[in-house]
Amino acid sequence: QTVFDNKPIIQYNLSHSFRFGAVIAQCAYNTISFNTNRVQKSLVAHSIEKPADIFIVEQTLDQSTDTSKELASQVLSLVKEKNVHPSNIIVLCRMFAQLSNLEAEFISRKIPYRVLGQKPFFERREVKVLLNYLQLAIFYHMPITEKVKEMFLYVANTPNRMLARRDLERLMDFGLENQITLAQALEMFAESPQSPLSDRQRQRVLELMSALQRTNKRISSAPNIPTYQLLSDLIEAIGYLKPFDDFYGKGEASFDRKESILNFVDFARALGLPPSEFLAHIAKMDTTRGAPEDQQIVMTTVFRTKGLEYDYVIIPNCNEGYMPCLYGSDNRIFDKQGIVREPEPSEALENERRLFYVAITRARNAVYIGTGSYRQNSQSPKHSRFLDEIRYEPTLKIMSALQQYASGKREARLNLLSNLAKFGGIRSIVQNLLAHYFVMLDDHSLISEAARVISSCPEIPFSYRFAYSLRQETKQNDTKAKLHSAWDDVEI
Repeated sequence: QTVFDNKPIIQYNLSHSFRFGAVIAQCAYNTISFNTNRVQKSLVAHSIEKPADIFIVEQTLDQSTDTSKELASQVLSLVKEKNVHPSNIIVLCRMFAQLSNLEAEFISRKIPYRVLGQKPFFERREVKVLLNYLQLAIFYHMPITEKVKEMFLYVANTPNRMLARRDLERLMDFGLENQITLAQALEMFAESPQSPLSDRQRQRVLELMSALQRTNKRISSAPNIPTYQLLSDLIEAIGYLKPFDDFYGKGEASFDRKESILNFVDFARALGLPPSEFLAHIAKMDTTRGAPEDQQIVMTTVFRTKGLEYDYVIIPNCNEGYMPCLYGSDNRIFDKQGIVREPEPSEALENERRLFYVAITRARNAVYIGTGSYRQNSQSPKHSRFLDEIRYEPTLKIMSALQQYASGKREARLNLLSNLAKFGGIRSIVQNLLAHYFVMLDDHSLISEAARVISSCPEIPFSYRFAYSLRQETKQNDTKAKLHSAWDDVEI
């Protein structure tokens, strides 16, 4: 239409979906209607009677529901009780850190899964670095081994201490040959007159030694100390979070990595294990549990599922910061001079809203959305603004009554008109009712009576439950075989 603007144009709007029923269709339409840069068209279900639901599991300060546990229970119920094949269930996220809590719950409940596009939360590089620091602290006063050498070289410049790789390798090889401890090797590295370090590098090494020494002393004096305390202190001692902003910029890539670290600390807090038991537990964790791929629940990003469909869609941690993510843009260019145009906040928000729309419209039968979770000693996360925009309660009540009436339950007519009297001022819903759904029913008396009820309803203005900004702050929240063979040992 914009390219061939000198030619006659005929526009065909593909507004009917054969994939899902009226509840998902209307909720998706409600939220995408907030976008101004879009082709104005409806989204309606081709079959009114087709069941398709959205279930929202919220965690609030007044309601201590563990949304990850509830979502995991729903997955188990689908597979074990309703005989849904695992390949027909998809867990979708905007950012991989969004999956951490549900991953941990899946492991706890023995639910086989795999993550497409990223390693499991406990194998992500930023988490492995933190675990290596913990192990180096444990081995700090023991002779250097090949394992210690490997771990030290892996973490020595994370965060960046500007240490030359060749110097680090020589140091570790010297320690191996002479059977000295890591503490002795680092002391020699920092204090020897022959050390190749500059004053700044020497200071960084001394800071590293102090962090490892302090952690080692805490473990020695209290072997049963909870691991999460040690991890939290190490993060603070080595300044682990700030360098992500320095390297990736204060945007999405940095936020995702920092969140994965803090989520891992929350995982350690929930386990409450001392270091030795915690590390042994991590070493034994297997997300797939040896199940064939088609028996594993797939977790991945919305980006990877455009054009695909599944019976059931699970969206965990649907909070501001994750959905929508407004911490940056798709610009991957290191551009200090601002040559490459960054999208305006409203433009970025509309892109995020399209992703949410894609996520919920992958489902044929139902979408399960969880909010939460609360991080200890931090502000409560706000649930995603999109959960307000779908107008869930009025949509569910009106569309459920419509479906009952369409399936032949004449008594549902009164319920439908009653809900229209209450919610008839929501224009995005009544427009689709009058222009599409009532026409499908071919019930002229219902159309006229519903139109009369709706015409007497003043428009209901939209409002969010929370105050949302156009662009998120990038500051980190406080420092923070056969089917039954893979599932028969899983309890609901």
